[in-house]
Amino acid sequence: LKSMDLHEYGKLQHQLAVDLDRNINIQWQKHAYPLIASFTYSVKEIEYMARVIDRTGGGKNTVVVISLGQHFRPFPIDVFIRRALNVHKAIQRLLMRSPDTMVIIKTENIREMHSDAERLSDFHGYIQNLVMMDIFQDLNVSIIDAWDITIAYGTNNVHPPQYVVGNQINIFLNYIC
Repeated sequence: LKSMDLHEYGKLQHQLAVDLDRNINIQWQKHAYPLIASFTYSVKEIEYMARVIDRTGGGKNTVVVISLGQHFRPFPIDVFIRRALNVHKAIQRLLMRSPDTMVIIKTENIREMHSDAERLSDFHGYIQNLVMMDIFQDLNVSIIDAWDITIAYGTNNVHPPQYVVGNQINIFLNYIC
C-alpha cells in the first residue's frame, strides 16, 4: 500500500493508502464531535459518520469499520446513544441498498487512569460497550470485541501495545477473508 498525501492539517487528518495493482484502497477518518485531543487538528474536515456511511456505495468488495467510544466517555450517555443510533440507521440504509457490504464494529479499548478518573473511567466505557452491543445486535454486522481483548492482555492503555493491536487487526482480517 502506498500512502497518499491529502494535504490536510493536523495530526488527525484523513488517511488514504492505495494499491493500484490489487485495486485496494483504505481510508481512515476521525468522527465528528465530541473529539477530545491534546493536539491541534483541522475542524473543516470533520463530519458525522452517519453522513459518511450514507455516501458509501458499498458492495461485495467494500468493508466499513466503525469504532465509537473513548471520546464520548466524559459526556452524558444520551449523547453516545444518539450517535450510535444515527450510525445504526446509516448502516441499515447501507445494507438495504447494498446487502453484500461487510460492516464491522470495533468496540473500545479499556484505558489507564492517570487523571480524570471520574469522567473517563472504564465504568463509563463498559456502559457504552453494553449499549453498542444492544444497539447493533439486529444488524448483519461483525463485532471485534476490543474491550475483551484488552482485558485479556491486561493492557490498561487506551492505545494498546503493537502486539495487542496486531491481534485486533488479525481478527479484522479473518472477518474479511
